[in-house]
Amino acid sequence: MADSNDSAGPEQPARQQPPRWLISLYHEQSAALCRYLRRKYGAGPPEPEDVMHEAFSRLAALPDETIAIIENPRAFLYRTAENLLNSERRKRAVRSAHAAETKYLEKTSSECTPERVILARDQLNIAEAVLREMPDMRRRCFLMHRFDDLSFSEIGRRLGMTPNGAKGHVMRAMTEIVSALEASSRRSGIKPE
Repeated sequence: MADSNDSAGPEQPARQQPPRWLISLYHEQSAALCRYLRRKYGAGPPEPEDVMHEAFSRLAALPDETIAIIENPRAFLYRTAENLLNSERRKRAVRSAHAAETKYLEKTSSECTPERVILARDQLNIAEAVLREMPDMRRRCFLMHRFDDLSFSEIGRRLGMTPNGAKGHVMRAMTEIVSALEASSRRSGIKPE
């Protein structure tokens, strides 16, 4: 007849207790480590308590030979906790950036119809034609302001005119481009974007 313990299935390995030095270190440093993480990095996420527990888990998982060469277990814990926290924050930042980019791409892809692409291309062609017909100084001021992102003062300095003179050229250029786009939209019946 079989022993009643045989029917319970395979024997579970005995749970190994952490070494006394680790238990002692945990009691001495866990609260201080949490306070340090909270003071330096804030309440989370990730939670300072979770980071602290993971740091102790990493220390406990090290082989005895590695633990033997750690000169300052407290410093090891603090460095491990900071590395874990920084790594988690980087991962969260990447996930957040990816989510924002995905949301932007989803939004723009739904707006990017063939009709809109053709309209944008037509508007660009109109703007280029107007720019080609402008007086040289007006075109240069406009391009320096809109594409080189220069201030009116800087444009004036580079071209030997006052900032108000540069601003006047840019405003006239913009007025000419907008007028040409509006005239084109009236002819086609499509509003420019």
